[in-house]
Amino acid sequence: METEVIRSWRVAGEPPIDKAGYWLARTYARAIDQDEELLSDLGPKLEKTLTAIGLTAAGRGVVKGKAEGVTNDVASNSPEDQLAEARKRRGPGARRNQASTLDTTAG
Repeated sequence: METEVIRSWRVAGEPPIDKAGYWLARTYARAIDQDEELLSDLGPKLEKTLTAIGLTAAGRGVVKGKAEGVTNDVASNSPEDQLAEARKRRGPGARRNQASTLDTTAG
C-alpha cells in the first residue's frame, strides 16, 4: 500500500500539497502493509489523509467537477450537476417560468 501512495504522489506530479500529510499517509500505508489487521482501523484514516492532500478523486474535486482543468464524466452525470450546468448556460436574462407561453399555445 505504501508503494501505491508513493506512485499516486508521483503521478500527481508531486503537487505543492501538505508534505506532512503525505508522510502521514505513507506511515499509515506502511503500517497496513506490515499488519493487515490494522486496515479496519487505519484504512479510513489513510483515506481521509489521501483526500486531504489531493491524492483521491474527491480530494482533487473530480467527483463534484471542481478540479481545475479536469474533465470527468463522473462529474457531469449527477442530475444536480446537469441542472446547474443548464442554468449556467441559460444565463441570467433567460425567462425562468415559461408557463405563460405554454398556456397561450395550448388553446
